[in-house]
Amino acid sequence: MKIYQFGDISVEIAGVVQSLVQSVTVNSDRGLDFVTLSNQATQDVIRKGQTVTIQINYIGDGTFYNPTSAPLCNSLGDILIHRLNDDDSEGVDAQTILFKNCILMGTSSSIDASSSYYGNFSATYQSQYYLTDTAGISRPSPATGDIGGRVCYTELETNQISYSSSCSISRKYLYEPARVTPTHLCIEYPIITTSTVGVIMADGTVPKGTGKQSKCDGSPGGDSNAGFPSGSLEGVDIEGGTAGSSDFQIFNFNYKSTNNYGLNRIISLPD
Repeated sequence: MKIYQFGDISVEIAGVVQSLVQSVTVNSDRGLDFVTLSNQATQDVIRKGQTVTIQINYIGDGTFYNPTSAPLCNSLGDILIHRLNDDDSEGVDAQTILFKNCILMGTSSSIDASSSYYGNFSATYQSQYYLTDTAGISRPSPATGDIGGRVCYTELETNQISYSSSCSISRKYLYEPARVTPTHLCIEYPIITTSTVGVIMADGTVPKGTGKQSKCDGSPGGDSNAGFPSGSLEGVDIEGGTAGSSDFQIFNFNYKSTNNYGLNRIISLPD
């Protein structure tokens, strides 16, 4: 298992340079399986397919990051990550890594009233393998962008102080008989999306307990929260309000959705 985190970087996904990237984390599983037989004291090591996970973190406005708006949600593609140095000159603490056959595995976003002015969001990808010998590959220059500041992200209750959401896409490799490498990648339903809204509750306030969230603009009949698909209230967590304290109670409304977003269930892998 190897884990790397990159700071001063530029990122290119399927040929598009990404803006507002804050950091990238790469987790590489060597794909080893340890097997113990009943008649031996040591373990045999079997090499399986390597799994590489790439998480790209952006600065954002705190709204739900819909997976259909993320790159590579419905197709395979390459991700190019280039570590920068002060002058981006050759051979001075610079490195380019090319991740092959990447596919989106999930998104997340969050914002908090007590934190910085902006929120954040991230996209997580899975890659079949990567290359560090990238001679001749054009290195992307960092891209700038503007999010304009926070945006309204709920009308569930007044006095809201936080919002977070995540979408997890479980994908499984499929194999044909007599082939060592996988031939297809399949979504394992359901696709789970969760959302948590934190609200300060004044004395005597009763949680709504409804199964739908209102639109960001407060319009009636809304069934979304900053793009979050129709979800049901799964539970309410209460914190604060200890004895002898004047602190307000904080209610965290937890929502869950199983929207499939119309994503392609099966994707063919290259030979």
